[in-house]
Amino acid sequence: MYQGLPSAAQINLPEATKAANQVICLPIYPTLESPPFLEMSELIWRQKIMHLFIFYISMFKFL
Repeated sequence: MYQGLPSAAQINLPEATKAANQVICLPIYPTLESPPFLEMSELIWRQKIMHLFIFYISMFKFL
């Protein structure tokens, strides 16, 4: 709706852009079966572990 307005450009909305890049919306509903839920959980866990690993490795560059 507002996407085409110049004021909606990412450059004009730094806080909204930052928040949008840090939020994940998961499909969670009563009839969601286990396999898709487990796949999503595993992907999130792998990303978290990868970020921690990258942070840990980057710390050695300063030693």
